[in-house]
Amino acid sequence: KEIRIPESVTKLGKDCFSRCRNLSKIELNESIKEIPERCFSSCTNLQEIKLPESVTKLGNECFRYCSNLSKIELNENIKEIPESCFFNCRNLKEIIIPETVVEIGNNAFWITKSLTTIYFGGTKEQWDAIDNEIDANIAGIPVIFGGDPADYTAVETAIKKANALDRS
Repeated sequence: KEIRIPESVTKLGKDCFSRCRNLSKIELNESIKEIPERCFSSCTNLQEIKLPESVTKLGNECFRYCSNLSKIELNENIKEIPESCFFNCRNLKEIIIPETVVEIGNNAFWITKSLTTIYFGGTKEQWDAIDNEIDANIAGIPVIFGGDPADYTAVETAIKKANALDRS
């Protein structure tokens, strides 16, 4: 099931979509400013969500146990990835984190075993300066620094082509 939040809705409540196991895609409007605590927790079929530019805050555990979420792009107004935000999002393969993020909470990426790439909009120095509780699940994951997230696809394609040439 897909849901589009109408413009008349300006606030989501804590746990409001929690355990909506048939929800696969949600489209938020530009009036939403916060994804509250556990808002989408245990939406096990949620695969896709795009956070509008209006969202400035993510609540603790807001995507916890979204086991089919595979990709998420955080907007530039997000400053913190809170505690257990993507806890047990075991199919999360990539995340785009803007350079505006200055804090990553405890267990934010715990049990994200499929995470293969982190795209960070800033520099390595900015990444290293983030106040974080990096857990073992993401400690060895490659981080691609800088640039416009729209360029990442082109970079990935070039890397895949180069790797294919090395194998032949």
